[in-house]
Amino acid sequence: MAKRANNEGSINKRNDGRWEGKIIVGIKSDGKPDRKSVYGKTQKEVKEKLEALKSHLRLGTYAAPSSITVKQWLSIWVNDYAQVATRTSTYKKYFSLIKSHIIPAIGNIRLQDLKTNVIQNLFATLLKSGNLRTKKGLSPSTVAEINLILNQACAQAIANNLINKNPVTATKKPSRNHHEINPYTKEELDLFLDAAKDHR
Repeated sequence: MAKRANNEGSINKRNDGRWEGKIIVGIKSDGKPDRKSVYGKTQKEVKEKLEALKSHLRLGTYAAPSSITVKQWLSIWVNDYAQVATRTSTYKKYFSLIKSHIIPAIGNIRLQDLKTNVIQNLFATLLKSGNLRTKKGLSPSTVAEINLILNQACAQAIANNLINKNPVTATKKPSRNHHEINPYTKEELDLFLDAAKDHR
């Protein structure tokens, strides 16, 4: 029998022994209610999931299930957002790094499935053997730029209600090795200035 969760949604025990909670998260294009289901081993677990979902709905941060991949979103982000908000040289650098290093590694992952550990592993791999041509590792500064790209793209995805949480924020960003003393190129300087323009 269904049990109400604060008069919002319902909780039922399924035939397979699991508990299922349902809640209306919006209205479909045909005018019918759009219901979201959550599952758990216990009634308490499902109730907690429903409460978290309600919180996102109240705050306007609910991200509806989406099949958009990292590749698809980065293609949208770099052309619709980065190209508008950055210098041409920075946009070209972003585009090149996305195409050469991010998409080949994690492009096929669904954006909502992108996790912190996957991104951290990407950074480690790029530092070891990230250059597809030479098989040598990328410089820490280049991998830090990739971190910046993913962080900005995921932040915009949150603003667009595509994801609820930025998986990049908990990663450890590569830092310059003290032996690495190569000066900034013009493109790297532009990238730094763009990143710092909103900070005093």
